[in-house]
Amino acid sequence: GLVGSEMCIRDRHDCVSVLLDKFEKDRTKRYKMFVVEFNNRFTVSMKLKYSSDGIHWSEPKALSGELYDRCAAYYDPFRKKYVLSLKTINGVYRRSRNYLEHEDPEMLVSLAHRIYDNKSDKFIRYWFNADDDDPRHPQFPELRPQIYNHEAMPYEGCILGYFTVWQGPENNVCDSLNIQKRNEVLIGWSKDGFHWNRENKKPFLPVSEDFHAWNAGNVQSTAGSPLIVGDSLYFYVSGRYNSKPKHDSNFATGLAMLRRDGFVSMRAGRKEGYVEIKTKIPANGNYLFVNADVKGTLAVEVLDDNGQPMEGFTKKDCISMKKSDKTKQMISWEKHPGVTSLVGKTVRLKFYLNQADIYAFWISAWQTGESGG
Repeated sequence: GLVGSEMCIRDRHDCVSVLLDKFEKDRTKRYKMFVVEFNNRFTVSMKLKYSSDGIHWSEPKALSGELYDRCAAYYDPFRKKYVLSLKTINGVYRRSRNYLEHEDPEMLVSLAHRIYDNKSDKFIRYWFNADDDDPRHPQFPELRPQIYNHEAMPYEGCILGYFTVWQGPENNVCDSLNIQKRNEVLIGWSKDGFHWNRENKKPFLPVSEDFHAWNAGNVQSTAGSPLIVGDSLYFYVSGRYNSKPKHDSNFATGLAMLRRDGFVSMRAGRKEGYVEIKTKIPANGNYLFVNADVKGTLAVEVLDDNGQPMEGFTKKDCISMKKSDKTKQMISWEKHPGVTSLVGKTVRLKFYLNQADIYAFWISAWQTGESGG
């Protein structure tokens, strides 16, 4: 896959997205840095640099036109495209996002430039703005939310998007009150890399309500997150703390951790529930795995096209998962250790849960449970 990181360095650099490109055949270009630098006090541009080790960098290989700040880069491995998430200023929605993609990172950066007020050109498209029901500042509820930054990361079969929602106030007000602007990070999902599901409006990386905390304001995501570390997901996050002399200083870095696949679950209480999912067993689909926290029981039944339990794969045949909390648990039946006999068939998997949370399921080619992304 392709992972990365982002940092902000005052005075010279605005933002830097560093991508470790494991698909790159030229080792001198294995690391790609998309760095937004100040041309002068008021304008910025993006440069592309390469590295073989992530430490020593080449001279710029591509240069954009003039941009707004807070532009980010990532890679979409499903469509094999590099993407720039470009800040724009929309007359109605103010801070919003434009979209630019290309399979060649040098061409991508060369095509980037500032576009005003919901317009587009041959390559750059207007993308999205904040929703009216995005979180608002409790002290400034009249301010409509805006998109301050946006990054994304491939995760398993989809694109995980980070939406830094600006809630105000503007910089001059922050300066006069000696406070940080309120930015919080929400998440969304995409299957095609362009259209986002943003139904969940609960901040994923929120600000602290402690006025003196390191993340009291201006919380932002990091390109390339999450990192998969054992059974956990690591999210590096930037924050700001409130103190003089200026609202845009006082940087800090934090680490947030989540269980693997732990974004959302299907939950059943003491009364048994079930969830039924239609899927096709892939050519190399030998074993069924789940990520679940089971305080009671979890069993899986396989149904045919008519909704009837298949012989040998009934709930009664299943070796139930009992009182176990695992991010990778193989499911088997008394006469079937896996689903190899069902390869190529479209079936329905019926998960029976009692006092349990199921976070994910997948079908692996290996007993060790690798998902293959």
